Amino acid sequence: MTYLKYLMAARLSFTEHLAANPWRITVTALWPRALLQCLFWVLIGRVSGAGARFAFPGALALIITLSTVIGVSDVPMLDRRSGTYYRVRMARVSIAGLYAARCAPWIADAVVTFLLCVALVGPAAGVGSMSLDLLRCLPVYLVMILSSTAAGLAVASLGTRFNSNVLLGNSLAYLMLAAGSLIVSAGRVPFLRWVGDVLPMTHGVAAVRAFADGRPWAGQLGWELLVGLGWAAAAALSYTVQAARVRRTGNEFGI
Repeated sequence: MTYLKYLMAARLSFTEHLAANPWRITVTALWPRALLQCLFWVLIGRVSGAGARFAFPGALALIITLSTVIGVSDVPMLDRRSGTYYRVRMARVSIAGLYAARCAPWIADAVVTFLLCVALVGPAAGVGSMSLDLLRCLPVYLVMILSSTAAGLAVASLGTRFNSNVLLGNSLAYLMLAAGSLIVSAGRVPFLRWVGDVLPMTHGVAAVRAFADGRPWAGQLGWELLVGLGWAAAAALSYTVQAARVRRTGNEFGI
């Protein structure tokens, strides 16, 4: 059955992920980097005038992109570098679905990183009282993790052709930082606000802030879901169009 193939791909992707990122590297380098970066962004929010309470939910979202956008951008690129990309395109399963299943380790890494930052960065930055509210918002952050993963896959579909997955993944993450009101509000620049409305995490972070302040938040969560579905559809369309063109033209790098 098809879903069993996706489950097998997800299971094997954990083995591949651990081979590339052993526990000793993750524990001693990757997670400490995420903690320090999260603390840095919270402190930037404090000195910028937005305040640490405003910046903390967005800093968590920004740190999640290390896994869901930048990390995920490597998933299709591994096939390109290994010379197995054409085999993926020959598979009798959805290419986007297959890559989504192979993102499972990065999704798990994003969840663990979120929990570590909530537990350690909050008290260190003087906003420990907010940590419990953010833990209660874990389902909202799960939606943001999935929506940003979909965006990461969509961007990676272009990066694979141009061998620019690192550039495009980082560009998306920084665009989210600039336009998504993650650390400071982008409301004073209408263009950035409009761009932020179609980026993942913008509405999710707004929902978390509303929840922490006791304001209605379900509407923003609904928008986050819609944005995530839009990025997922874009990723599926991109991989499908690329595969169809390769079968028709024989050009491995065509879009």
